[in-house]
Amino acid sequence: MTDASGFPDLDLNTGGCPVCNVASRALFDSFAQLQYALAEDEDTRRRHAAAGGFCPLHSWQLAALSSSVGLAVTCEALVEHAANALDKTMASGPTSAIEASSEVVRTPAGPHTCAACQAIAQARTHAIQRLAGLLATMEGQTDYARSGGVCRPDLAKLLSAIPAPDGRRWVLLDAVTRFHQLENDLRTYIDLRESGQRGKLTRDQLDAPRRALIHLVGAEELYASRRF
Repeated sequence: MTDASGFPDLDLNTGGCPVCNVASRALFDSFAQLQYALAEDEDTRRRHAAAGGFCPLHSWQLAALSSSVGLAVTCEALVEHAANALDKTMASGPTSAIEASSEVVRTPAGPHTCAACQAIAQARTHAIQRLAGLLATMEGQTDYARSGGVCRPDLAKLLSAIPAPDGRRWVLLDAVTRFHQLENDLRTYIDLRESGQRGKLTRDQLDAPRRALIHLVGAEELYASRRF
């Protein structure tokens, strides 16, 4: 589902970081639309190639979603563009290998030019603003306290988006409580696993290593290609 702005809905009941969840859904939706366009529309392929394609991470994520033929069609446009750029570099007679290298490394795209990176950034900013608005109410704070909480990278952005000092303090205290609870779950997980008592672990304790990574660095879907 999407909200009135066209971004995925902010859902506090899905587990994990709600901001990452919005960004992950926005990325998947963007890939789903672009995958078809790249396979079927030559102008889309040309624009994609002219922009340098995606960054390395999102190139591999898109590849995981694409058919082998669709991937080949997309790569053909990118390779053609790269070959033409190298031809122009050679024709211009660069004065040194360093100068030639500076031309070559303009592709692939980086975070500031990769369309997928930009889609994530826009969705994340939108989700943080919506979450900051929700946290301005008691009901929103109650709902947030029942959720998985935001990851550490999004926590810094969320604190910056909350104007009231009391609101920032509430969110920070909530994060402190969550991290200490996660620390305890990890210690229990380690102790019971090493002592051969895995059956005594609660559901949260069993999931502690995965939740720890989410809270430390963000959702896996945004940083790993194998999930797409």
